[in-house]
Amino acid sequence: MFLLPSFLLHGTWPHLAALPPDLPLLVPPGWLGWRYGQRARRFWQARRTARACGQRWVAARAGQARQHHDFLSQDALADLSYQIREALCSAGLAEWQPRAWAWSAQTLKRASRAFQKGALANPSPQQPLLTYSPDMDPLAYEDYCAALLAHEGWQVEMTPLSGDQGADVIASCNGVKLVVQCKLYSKPVGNKAVQEVVAARQFHQAQMAVVASNARYTRSARELAAGTGVLLLHHAQLPALRPWG
Repeated sequence: MFLLPSFLLHGTWPHLAALPPDLPLLVPPGWLGWRYGQRARRFWQARRTARACGQRWVAARAGQARQHHDFLSQDALADLSYQIREALCSAGLAEWQPRAWAWSAQTLKRASRAFQKGALANPSPQQPLLTYSPDMDPLAYEDYCAALLAHEGWQVEMTPLSGDQGADVIASCNGVKLVVQCKLYSKPVGNKAVQEVVAARQFHQAQMAVVASNARYTRSARELAAGTGVLLLHHAQLPALRPWG
C-alpha cells in the first residue's frame, strides 16, 4: 500500500518527535489518512491548550517561588495537571486528559530551569514568559499573543490548526468574549484578515474582534475595520485589553 508522510496531512514537520505513539509517521491516503489527520489536529490543539494553560499557571506563581524546587513539588504537579485537564475538557479535548500529567511535568521542568537561570526570579507584571522574535514561526506567534492576553487575566483557548473559522485565539473574562486573528507578516496586513475575524466574531458569538500583528495595516484594512468594529493592533498593544466588569 502506498503511504504518505504524516506531516503532509497536518503540517507538523518541525515537531515529528512530539507525536504520540499511536500517530505513526506513515499513513495511508484516503479515508484512513483523513481519520489520522483529524486525530493529529486535535492532538496539536490539545498541546497548544496545555501549553497556554501551563504558561498562565507559571506566570501566576513565579513571584511566589523561593527556589527552583518549588516548581517540582508533587503539589505543584497535581495542581497544574488538574488545571490542564480542566482546560482540555473545556476545549472539548477530553480524550487527551490522560496526557495532562506528562505535559505538566514538562512545563514544570522548564519553569524550574528558567528560575535557576533567573528568568522567573523577578518577573515584571507586563512581561510574558514568551518573548517575541521576528524569526518565530506563525504558531509560536499565536502562542505569544495568547500569553500576552493570559498574563492580563484572560482565559485563553487556542483554536485548531484548521477549521478555526477565522480565530486563532479565543479569550474570555467576566462574560466578555474576544476573538483574535494573529498575523506574523513581513508586509502590511490587508482586508482578508479583517473579513476573517468579523466572521469569527459572529461564529463564536464574541463581543470583541481583534487582528494582532507585528506589521502595519493597509488603508483598505483600516477602513474596513472602522466600519465593522474590529480593532487593528500591534501585538504590543494586547496587554491594554484588560478584562472589565
